[in-house]
Amino acid sequence: MSEKIVMGKMFSIENKNKKTGENEKYIAVYVEDESGNEETERCLLFTEIELSDMEKVVLPFVKNTMKKGRIYSVIIDKKETNLLKVETERNGNIIFRVSNSQLKSAEERVKRNPEDVEKKDFITDLLD
Repeated sequence: MSEKIVMGKMFSIENKNKKTGENEKYIAVYVEDESGNEETERCLLFTEIELSDMEKVVLPFVKNTMKKGRIYSVIIDKKETNLLKVETERNGNIIFRVSNSQLKSAEERVKRNPEDVEKKDFITDLLD
């Protein structure tokens, strides 16, 4: 494992069994549903292009109350969407607006590439 896995902290991982047309690396992040239920914890794999296409949301009045790595279901402009607060190496804490289809795509990528997903060690998972 290249670095300690922390809920909501994005990190780059190599696509170990790259197939034609797939990216050489992905951006991984561990998340959980709004409930905070441990059973909803999972890893998502995004491409750099997907992340660059996601809207960065500025919400100073809730930024400090949002937990990193937690997916919040919200309605914006009469559309169901999600907010996800993450930590990035370059830009610190960011809130992304993530559509349901973007979430589904990231979850499906994990299923197709289980060898790329780094597992939390026991102590990290216990303290998370």
